[in-house]
Amino acid sequence: MEAEKQRKKKIAADKKRAVKQKKEAEKKRTLEAERKRKQKIAEEKQKKKEAERKRKLAEEKAAQEALERELEMQMADEMESLNQANQQHRLSEVGKYNLLISNKIKRNWIEPEQKGACKFKINLTPGGLVIGVTVIGGDQLHCESGRRAILKSEPLPVASDPEVFNILRTRTFELENKSEKEVFNE
Repeated sequence: MEAEKQRKKKIAADKKRAVKQKKEAEKKRTLEAERKRKQKIAEEKQKKKEAERKRKLAEEKAAQEALERELEMQMADEMESLNQANQQHRLSEVGKYNLLISNKIKRNWIEPEQKGACKFKINLTPGGLVIGVTVIGGDQLHCESGRRAILKSEPLPVASDPEVFNILRTRTFELENKSEKEVFNE
């Protein structure tokens, strides 16, 4: 009997121990599952933070690139405006020097008495010296008197600005008298 009691007591204790071990194992599994769930949540948060950081970085980069493109466009517009202003200035300078050259040659031109014209191509040095006069077309009398007037007008006025001078270096020029001069006999 005593042995039977001891055996039953031992079976009960073993059962109790087994139940306790089962509860502890279940508790361990639950804790491990909770730990894994929390770790997964933390990893997802980290991934979201990283994705958000990358998104913000991409937005900042796109904004920076847009700003750079805008600045480049503004600079291009300003350069275009500056180039146009420079071109306009050069053209006005070319017009001014064309008029000065024309007036100087016309002051030295002894016009023939009859109507006529002659067109010339003039090559100039930076100092205004004529290095070439080519007759393009016209009547002989006007061409000869025009050639003398051009050579007599040296040095011709030229621009000190190299870009303006390059435009004026080779130019065409026309001398023309449209009416016959009246000759008075006394």
